[in-house]
Amino acid sequence: MAASVQSSGRPSGGRRGRARRHVVMHDINHLVTGYNTTFSEGEMAIAAFEVGAGCGRLAIVWFINLSMLALGLVVTPRAAFAAFVRGRRSASIYASDRDTTALTAMSVEHVRTILRVDSVEARATFADRALFVFWGVLGAVVLVAPLLIVVLALWALLRALLPG
Repeated sequence: MAASVQSSGRPSGGRRGRARRHVVMHDINHLVTGYNTTFSEGEMAIAAFEVGAGCGRLAIVWFINLSMLALGLVVTPRAAFAAFVRGRRSASIYASDRDTTALTAMSVEHVRTILRVDSVEARATFADRALFVFWGVLGAVVLVAPLLIVVLALWALLRALLPG
């Protein structure tokens, strides 16, 4: 896997180091799940998978994945649901205490085993459906809220600048 995912080798302290670590872990998730990196397919699926498995403690990871999950609900809802359920059956790579150097040195199959990533589609439970709806609604809010804030700010600015 090291040939496919490389860490920068720089010190990994602080917020920047955690962000870099999460990017490497996201890339490892692509490898172990087999989801490609195209925006309209693989990125939406991996976002649903990561929300299902858990995105760790970095808020930006949650923000990006919830936003992509919301887009996935519109573009590829069945694939997003299947990936979410698959993630619910897997361990979160973001909760792993292994460093990225150790993970990238392992084979894809070994990491897949550690994370319990199964290639077989699992039967969805009521809890899976309920959580998918919850996270989907939250994702839509996360996606739309910043846009709404910008639109409202621009509207207020125009009202203040234009005469009466």
